[in-house]
Amino acid sequence: MKSKAKQLLDYLPFTLLIIYTVIEWMTHYVNGIQISWQTFAGISLLLVNAILFIRYHQLSVLFIGLLCLLGLFGFIMLSPSSTTTTIGEFAFRFGDINFLAVFIIHLIISFRFYIGIATRTYWNNLFGQLKHPR
Repeated sequence: MKSKAKQLLDYLPFTLLIIYTVIEWMTHYVNGIQISWQTFAGISLLLVNAILFIRYHQLSVLFIGLLCLLGLFGFIMLSPSSTTTTIGEFAFRFGDINFLAVFIIHLIISFRFYIGIATRTYWNNLFGQLKHPR
């Protein structure tokens, strides 16, 4: 697949999150559901990611993965739903399961950005790109 096509596919998970956010905001508004701070945090971080996509493609792709993980574990929300799973005396709070679906799609499409993420060279290259964007 050509580089430009791959780069355009990187926008798919972000677009799915935007569509999901719009649908959930309409649900909040119509049903009069009180909006939590996690929802405001999620929408704020989506806006930050939109700004990042303009200039720093690789960083924004990594940020989408972070958003999905934060949403999966309930730190940010885009919908009023959350799940708590209890194992013994420990309760694990999970956010919206739709974040898992978007995260899987994100990994399938953009896994190339995660290769070598645990190395110093990867981060030096990433920060080098931040200093000198294309």
